[in-house]
Amino acid sequence: MKTCQRSFNAGNEVIEDYYNTLQRYSTLYRILLSRAYSTETTFNQWNRIDLKLVNELGLTLTHLQKKNCWLEIDCHLLVEKNGHFSTCTEYQIACRPLQHDAWEFNSNSDIAGFHHDSEGDFEYMIFNIDEAFVSDPQQHYYIQIFPTCKPQQIIQAFPLVIGPIAIEDQQTTVLHSNQWCDNRVLSQGIFHACCVQEHTFLVIKENWELGTPGKMWDSALVLSQMFSDKIKSDPTRFKNHRILDLSAGTGCVGLLMAKLYKEIYGENKEYLPQITMTDLPHALDLIYQNRATNHLEGYTEIQALTWGNYDDVKTLLLKGPIDIIIASDVLYEPSSFSKLVQTLDWLSAAVKNIDIFLGYKRRGLSREDEQSFFQICAEKFHINILPIQPDNKLITNEGWIVGGGFSNIFKETGVNIYQLVRK
Repeated sequence: MKTCQRSFNAGNEVIEDYYNTLQRYSTLYRILLSRAYSTETTFNQWNRIDLKLVNELGLTLTHLQKKNCWLEIDCHLLVEKNGHFSTCTEYQIACRPLQHDAWEFNSNSDIAGFHHDSEGDFEYMIFNIDEAFVSDPQQHYYIQIFPTCKPQQIIQAFPLVIGPIAIEDQQTTVLHSNQWCDNRVLSQGIFHACCVQEHTFLVIKENWELGTPGKMWDSALVLSQMFSDKIKSDPTRFKNHRILDLSAGTGCVGLLMAKLYKEIYGENKEYLPQITMTDLPHALDLIYQNRATNHLEGYTEIQALTWGNYDDVKTLLLKGPIDIIIASDVLYEPSSFSKLVQTLDWLSAAVKNIDIFLGYKRRGLSREDEQSFFQICAEKFHINILPIQPDNKLITNEGWIVGGGFSNIFKETGVNIYQLVRK
């Protein structure tokens, strides 16, 4: 019995050590839903939203993090009209701590958000600031939930977007969010928004049920912001280039670049690069959805590509050689390393000075696994590590992080950007 107990304790220690290792490299947590939300509301009605904090792997806060957690949130109201997402100016949104009923065991929180726990909540209300304004029932509204970045905040979190929310046109009396209603339409849909230019947004849907392809990983955030800065510094920089977003996942990197070019050049596509996003066949639907949501069909292409499949590579290269390859967080399965490097080799064979940018962040791989990949990669490519730093001229309220642009948060994620140069 004592031997079994020692083995059990040793097993728990191994699990705990691995859990702590995964948490060690988590600096940008995700605000997610802990309960479905209603997709319908009326003016002047308080609506409850239940949230949770996890890291990008879906792991909750440690006991110590929960104890010290203080994360206040606020809201912006976004509207989709004429094919664009922008800040809503006709309506305003208010946010407050959840008001619990007397019979509930929970006590009222001092803040909207998270207070000494990884579970949080708040209430929002939308009201019409111009009573003469008549709403368009075809318009879709989204709520962006973001940290207020107060001094007490010690956990950094990636803003969340929920929607679309339908707003009834008639004015109503104020209702409490906990009032019983059995005919509500509920949703678990989650999105993220990147402010591109002057309150114009790119909105990207996530689907965590898809696993790896359904999430926006830290490397994708860093790489997309890096290329966004490059485009804003010189919009002609990638003129006539062919850019490949390899294993694109949600498509956020390629779609952000396409959105920027659409905002800068509109229908004049003379200076536009050709942007192609690839992934496994079962993962393409989410990319198609996000492209359609942002009306970027004429600015991007989507194609299936499985690592190690030369037929897929040949099909892709029929439209011309690749000038730039972007690959974010593709190192997670050691058994696929050789196929990945082989695919990069095939894709880069036709262009002598091709640029390959690989985003990687240490998570569950051992150092031996990491060294194995770079040893395989070094047979075909020179490997350089690029510094992650913002362009100080471009630090604005634009970007994935509200109020931060390309902020120090990205520098602290542990993401490394590698430039691969063909030998």
